[in-house]
Amino acid sequence: MPDADDTVTVGGDEGWPVAEQYRVVPDTGARSGSTAGTTILVEGAPAPERRRLPVGWPGVLIASVCLAAALIVLGVLLGMRAGDDEPATTAAPPARTSPAPAKPRTSRPAAVNPVLVDVAGDPLVRARARLERAGLRVRVRRIESKRPRDEVLSQAPRAGGRVASGAVVVLTVARGTVAAPKPARVSVPGVVGLSASDAVVALRDAGLQSRISLVPSSASAGTVLRQTPAAGAAASRDAVVWLDVARIRRAPKVVKVDVPNLVGASVAAARSQLRALGLVASVTRIPSEQPTGTVVRQTPRPGARLSNGATVRLEVSSGAQTVDLPDVTGLDEESARSQLEDAGFEVRIVERPTSDPAEDGVVLTERPAPGSAAQGSVVTLTVGRLG
Repeated sequence: MPDADDTVTVGGDEGWPVAEQYRVVPDTGARSGSTAGTTILVEGAPAPERRRLPVGWPGVLIASVCLAAALIVLGVLLGMRAGDDEPATTAAPPARTSPAPAKPRTSRPAAVNPVLVDVAGDPLVRARARLERAGLRVRVRRIESKRPRDEVLSQAPRAGGRVASGAVVVLTVARGTVAAPKPARVSVPGVVGLSASDAVVALRDAGLQSRISLVPSSASAGTVLRQTPAAGAAASRDAVVWLDVARIRRAPKVVKVDVPNLVGASVAAARSQLRALGLVASVTRIPSEQPTGTVVRQTPRPGARLSNGATVRLEVSSGAQTVDLPDVTGLDEESARSQLEDAGFEVRIVERPTSDPAEDGVVLTERPAPGSAAQGSVVTLTVGRLG
């Protein structure tokens, strides 16, 4: 074995012959750059050739550089995915080292959905505190109500269901300003003389309704002429007040017409004839021997000229009225006439010669015969005269 201060260089290449082909000689320092020590010289063997780089080594070098760059990029990407809170760092990938274990992902505990408590009827302060302690948020909506101010009237969502933590609960709360109750009865305002539009507004403000009827009038169109109920009357709220309102009145065209002769015509025919001429019939019923419904007299007379719309008065028979006809035969002429005229009859005397002094001036016959006759009819008496 060589000494401890000698340096022995042995190649590991199995191609070198190592059997009795080398000896150890001391280094004389003949070669420059050599170190002191022992040098192994090989005998009987050719000097080893210097190894050369293989053909195409530049391509291999470029491929190695690209592979290293790809590994760096891959490391950056893996680092970005390693955790949610830590940024990925770029570092040269270690040669053939196993990758570090990935950081375990921390999972948040699942939120518990609380049961929504019932806060209806609670004061707003207490209801808000209860809901916020349950991890919920509160929104308030105020409305008019007869309930005390800030009392919770309702909630949305409704109580009893499960809601997510942090959800919003809307509370409907009483505002506390309630309008005064309206009276059951009101006093009707006076609107006569106002325009129809102003009258309607005044009635509506008093809590009443209105209905309008247009009537002919010489007043300005749209003016209230009458109202029902009258001003100052007590009426139920929402009662209807009727208003008579003037409308435009157009003057009729004046036309003159001749009055026809209607005596002897039926009352129906007389009315129709007058209506066709633009005249108006006024009928009065009187007893008459003419058939019932017959025109007995008219005013004005036939042929008179009247304006359209004028009135013609008609006297129409209501039929004959019968009364008792007294028996006046045997009475003297004067007594018989007086009795019949007092009963409403007209008397006509017919003389007949007689030779009997007892028949002179005496009523011998009566026509119609005694009994009943139409009031106002003519009674003929036959009176004896001495010849």
